[in-house]
Amino acid sequence: MYSCNIVVISNRATVRNLGYTTVNLGSKFDFTFTLQKGISKGDSIKFNFPKGFYFVSPSCFHRNSGSYTPTETLFNSRMVICQGFEHDMSANVEQTVTVIGVMNPDHSGFFYGFSLETMADLSPNIIEKVVINPPVKIDAGYASIKVKSESVLRSANTTHQFDIIFNDRVISGNEVWLKIPPDFRYLADNCTFLRPLQAAVNSNILSFNLKLIT
Repeated sequence: MYSCNIVVISNRATVRNLGYTTVNLGSKFDFTFTLQKGISKGDSIKFNFPKGFYFVSPSCFHRNSGSYTPTETLFNSRMVICQGFEHDMSANVEQTVTVIGVMNPDHSGFFYGFSLETMADLSPNIIEKVVINPPVKIDAGYASIKVKSESVLRSANTTHQFDIIFNDRVISGNEVWLKIPPDFRYLADNCTFLRPLQAAVNSNILSFNLKLIT
């Protein structure tokens, strides 16, 4: 059973993405914080990430001491324990721990809910919990677009087919906007799906065919 002695919602604690900020890419995150109750050599810290993040072979680096610690990923794959730090972390002294091997979510936006919990030795008893308020922004991926035109003659009445592959997730009910150069004019505001949204090579990537009449 878990117990917690101190819960701190800290304006001085921050999390910063040091690597790729785009969806579906790997990165590393700096957690900078000040503890009200220090921890001793051999104690551990659990870092909690919002839903959507997960880890691939994570590791933890304590910048203050220049040392790495063993890690353990918990069952939901978005919590990682940095186990048995080699040096004390004194109270009221700014600390920075880098969590390496983090995979960004498959959709863009602002992500809230980062926190950390200090634990005595390797036990599940929490000494102090620090909730980090500022969010982390994950950027949208890029779309790959190919265009096929039935006619390229000037002033021709034709149909253009757009083959689009999204790196970002397209959520049900969202819109896709295509910006057409102003020299084109529409005979009918008509977009037709030739093929519905479906997974491409990567299950996080969606593709479809769209026909536009001009």
